Amino acid sequence: MRQLLPKQTPVSSFQQPLSSYLRTFAKTLKYDGESAPTVVAKGRDQLAQEIIALTLANDVPLDNNPALVKLLSSIPLGDEIPETLYIAVAEAIVFAYLLSDKIPDNFSATED
Repeated sequence: MRQLLPKQTPVSSFQQPLSSYLRTFAKTLKYDGESAPTVVAKGRDQLAQEIIALTLANDVPLDNNPALVKLLSSIPLGDEIPETLYIAVAEAIVFAYLLSDKIPDNFSATED
C-alpha cells in the first residue's frame, strides 16, 4: 500500500490491553486528502491480528493508540470519522507520514 502515500494515507491503530487474557483490537483508516478519513477495516481478536498482519505486510504504519482505537470503535465500517475526532486522527496521519518519510502534495512550509 506504499503507493497510496501521500495521496491516500492508510493508517492502522491497534490496542493490546494487559489483562488475564490477550484481547487485540484494530482499526484501519483511509485518508485521501480530500474528505474526512474513513474506517476501512476493524476487528478484534483473530480478525484484528489478521488486519495487523496485512498492515505490516503492506508497509502501512501502525500506531499503538488505545485511546484512539476506543474512540474509533463506535464508528461503523465505511463511515467517515466525525469532526470531533479530526485532531486525534490528524495526529495518527502525521505519524503515518513521518514513518513513511513522505510529505503531503499540498504541504508548504512557511518560515516565521
